Amino acid sequence: MVFLSTSVHADEPWARFGINIGRFITDQGTEFRLDANPQDPGTLIDLEKDLDLDEDEDVARVDVFWRYRRRSRLDFSYFELNRSATVNLDRLLEFGEEDFPPGVTVATDFDLEIFKSAYTYAFFRNPTLDLGVTAGIFGMNLRLALAAPLLGKEDKDEAFVPMPVVGLRGTYAITPKLFLRASWEYFKITEDDLEGRLTDTNIMLEHNTFKNVGFGIGFNVVDFDLEDDDGEEKDEFNMEYEGVQLYTKVYF
Repeated sequence: MVFLSTSVHADEPWARFGINIGRFITDQGTEFRLDANPQDPGTLIDLEKDLDLDEDEDVARVDVFWRYRRRSRLDFSYFELNRSATVNLDRLLEFGEEDFPPGVTVATDFDLEIFKSAYTYAFFRNPTLDLGVTAGIFGMNLRLALAAPLLGKEDKDEAFVPMPVVGLRGTYAITPKLFLRASWEYFKITEDDLEGRLTDTNIMLEHNTFKNVGFGIGFNVVDFDLEDDDGEEKDEFNMEYEGVQLYTKVYF
């Protein structure tokens, strides 16, 4: 059984391996709620408006793909969206076991790691067009901490949220060196204590400028909503980010 195909058809411009390293310039909107218990609901906090976290952020991002067979490929992505701020509150915020009254100084740390992996099977492929269906995992590792040192108050919430996603991926070879790439992935769950939805859309334009080295620009939009209610504690997390990718590509 052949596990790795090292040949690329001479009439097809598709690389077998590539890694994109660059910057991801994002615009973010985030809401978070953490209840102490069903009788003491928390505040739905707008992290940018209530806690003064920056909406715009410029971070490093890495994307990797490996086409290990002619119609099969694996994709991996990783980046971090970490923000912090200190602000005097304009309104009462109830977060977990703590109440933070108006006027108090609150320090916020919000750390978010994004892990993405996907398998793609190309159901259609010719020298100019490659189309496939995808299945994978979109993972979020998040931590939100609020502290008011003068009041001796602090609370935090941490979670790892792996979401199975399905979608479509395609590449169009405008020329043998210029490529338009796009992908769309989707997740939805509705159960007794968990409800959520995610969409992840990517569009990229790449140019293989030199042998084994190219450059690209992309646009990525993610819309995510999750509500977890186990009867004792309720978490709600809503986030949308969109951003431009500027990267260098190494390919073989």
